[in-house]
Amino acid sequence: MKDKHISPPAIRLLKKVSGMRQIEIAEMVVTANNFFTGYAEALVLGTAKDQLVNPDEPKKKKGMSAEDIARMESEMESLERDLKMASDNYTENMFTLQTAQTYVKNLLKNAKVVRYLNANHAEIYSEFKTIAAAESV
Repeated sequence: MKDKHISPPAIRLLKKVSGMRQIEIAEMVVTANNFFTGYAEALVLGTAKDQLVNPDEPKKKKGMSAEDIARMESEMESLERDLKMASDNYTENMFTLQTAQTYVKNLLKNAKVVRYLNANHAEIYSEFKTIAAAESV
């Protein structure tokens, strides 16, 4: 996170959680591209007690009841699971798309295939050319 613009108060908040949780929070703020103190505070407040440096110390936030904080913790766990699943799916989908793009590029190197597609399936040929020409998937 050295090259990110994260505020010193947000960094200080990370000291309230365990080392592994610090890494998880760092990954989440980078993934969300949200380096604001409020976001880091929400992530720390949503952290399970067993991942806090001082688990016996009650979580406090002005204007929030203990029930609100407990609800936020539950929602945060759900969001983290969803984010992890989306990230895993993204990686797999990007690999599949890159493989497909490479296949289409190689397919269009075959003159017989190009002639056939152009003569019989012009709309597919046009789309294949677009896919092959894309700089990134």
